Amino acid sequence: MTSQPAADLIGAVRRSPNGTCLAVLWPSPPHPARWMVTDRWGSTGYETDEAIKDWPVVGAVPFSPAAGMELAEQEATR
Repeated sequence: MTSQPAADLIGAVRRSPNGTCLAVLWPSPPHPARWMVTDRWGSTGYETDEAIKDWPVVGAVPFSPAAGMELAEQEATR
């Protein structure tokens, strides 16, 4: 596992420059607002890649590819 996950992998976590918010790359359908943002009181909504591009990557959610762990493949439907 690397010390910092790739920013574009599901589960990557970024922190706002002022340190008050975290953004997690959420596994959602392709949409411009795909980063779930929270502050210490809870969710503040979603942001685009452009809105948080300068936020440093600070970690990854466990059991995500960003944390260096493969997700289980879903069984093909018949």
